[in-house]
Amino acid sequence: MTYLFLILVILFLTVMSYRLFSKDFLSPSFLLCISFLFGVVCSFFGRLSWNPIEELHLETLSIIIIGLFCFIVGEIIVRLFVKIKLKKIGEQKKINIEFWKIIISFLFVTITMVLYFFEIRRIVFQLGHNTNNISQILKLYRETTSLYTTKYVGTDLSINVIVSQMRKACDMLCYLYMFFLVNNVTCQSWKESFLKGNRKFNIGYILIILVCAISSFLTGGRMKIMSYIIGFVFLYLCLRTRNSEMKINKKKIIKYFMLSSLPLLLFFYISSAIVGRKKDVSPSSYVSFYFGSAITGLDKYVEDPAKKNGRFGEETLSGIYTTLYKFHLIDETDPISLRWYPYQIQDTVIHANIFTSFRRYYHDFGTTGLVLCQILFGMIMVYLYYKSTSSKNVLYIIFYSSIVYILLDHVRDDIFFRNIVHFNTIINLILLSIEYYLLVHFSFKDLRNFKLKIKR
Repeated sequence: MTYLFLILVILFLTVMSYRLFSKDFLSPSFLLCISFLFGVVCSFFGRLSWNPIEELHLETLSIIIIGLFCFIVGEIIVRLFVKIKLKKIGEQKKINIEFWKIIISFLFVTITMVLYFFEIRRIVFQLGHNTNNISQILKLYRETTSLYTTKYVGTDLSINVIVSQMRKACDMLCYLYMFFLVNNVTCQSWKESFLKGNRKFNIGYILIILVCAISSFLTGGRMKIMSYIIGFVFLYLCLRTRNSEMKINKKKIIKYFMLSSLPLLLFFYISSAIVGRKKDVSPSSYVSFYFGSAITGLDKYVEDPAKKNGRFGEETLSGIYTTLYKFHLIDETDPISLRWYPYQIQDTVIHANIFTSFRRYYHDFGTTGLVLCQILFGMIMVYLYYKSTSSKNVLYIIFYSSIVYILLDHVRDDIFFRNIVHFNTIINLILLSIEYYLLVHFSFKDLRNFKLKIKR
């Protein structure tokens, strides 16, 4: 009964946020509620295979409901006190990047992908694992370095600093070219985009995006490529909404979403083999476990809470502590290793240590911290969303498209306070601004004119 009660409450909050915020299906509150609704449904159906918990604790229910409600409050606050009006931008203009810039971008992302793989391979070999199997290399790299510890940061057993920054530059390039592609497609029909004059530009954009998508698997996970897919969909829907010449047919969107969900979930299941996470379980059990185990994990945490290590905000503010460590302001920054729980799926045992984002806030600061963190998170995300939909500065929408996925992953774990409130975000914003200027505005002709002015 507790599962059904929670599903009904979240469904109510979802409908409320939809109607409260002008029936905007891209509203951050609506997206967050949808993600938790899907997570709880997956956990509920997981009782047929991997989920041993028959009824959730009342404390678990209250944590989830309070967290979602406070996020909605954050959006209400922004709407009441920040005067941002959604604007139609009128006719969009096609963006055709000079072809030599497209070629250089393609070479850059390809070279970066190769260098990044060889860095991972070097680290795995130095740790004593002699294998050339790509899937095994990615699995070993994830398990021995990036997922469990940061003790190799700054040593020979970490990714080269230059290669790491090149990878960040590729990430921003991917979102830039997605914006260029979606902008051109929403300016005209698909046939005009790929069968007429613009096709060489748009096909070039697609090739760069595909290389970035392939290289994202080198991170050892699939969240990066999922963030690309979510960002692409957001850009398409948002640009169509902003274009005064176009209308959004919500029934068609729901239809296309339902038709594309199954192929995407199957791709998600099949891609687990690429990153070394393939398990001998059915697709339905695997998908329900991936998206629903955080709800079960939160309930296990409520039943048996972890002990605190004494550091203020040790789990929530880990991104800030990592930044302080990089600047040598603190001596160590070993991440807090959350407890791993085993789950039996058919004849296979799978371990998970995700507990929803709410667990970190609740563990560090209690109910008060959960309320404040969710309101603050909601206010910031909603403000960025409204800026992306109203500002003529396209960097807002490109940047927001790169982080919108954290709303849908909030049901699994926190990304905002750990990864976005981080020094790397400043680097990404700088890279995004520089790359946009170089691709859209820079030309050798302007550079020659500038030199002539200096000589005069």
